[in-house]
Amino acid sequence: MSPNLTTRPRSSFAMPTAALRGKASTIGIYGERIAAAALTAAGYRVLSTDRAAPGDLHAINPRTGEVTIIEVKTARRTVNRSNPAGYWQFSLYRARNSGKICTDARRADVTILLAVQDNGVIAAFVIPARALGARKKIAIARLDDGKWQVFRQPLSAMRIPIPEQ
Repeated sequence: MSPNLTTRPRSSFAMPTAALRGKASTIGIYGERIAAAALTAAGYRVLSTDRAAPGDLHAINPRTGEVTIIEVKTARRTVNRSNPAGYWQFSLYRARNSGKICTDARRADVTILLAVQDNGVIAAFVIPARALGARKKIAIARLDDGKWQVFRQPLSAMRIPIPEQ
């Protein structure tokens, strides 16, 4: 099942309507596929990882051959009692009760946050690990301003920042 890459508006990727109403795991899977498709379209060679390896994707830079470990986080805007302002909320680190890590952006070189709007259009934020620090969560209130705006990129022209050594 491949993601619907219909553009709405022109040159932006969109989330399928079924995924918008689905479980969080469904929207996460589509987010990873859309990020992989966007990186592939930008010229990167993209490999999905198994769950034992760090990151969701490994992107290989076509010019340098350098491998970048990428964690993809996808969120819908939700309004509820714990989030009355309707922010996009991204969990960067979470351990299950058993102590097993269920998600950990700290092990990646880059984290791609995909903020899915009500109409299915996606805003992407490509954030290097050094900018995230030890954060466990990020909340984005508005797509057009704020601290994370400097990392926003169009999916149609996504570029991975070069990790610092």
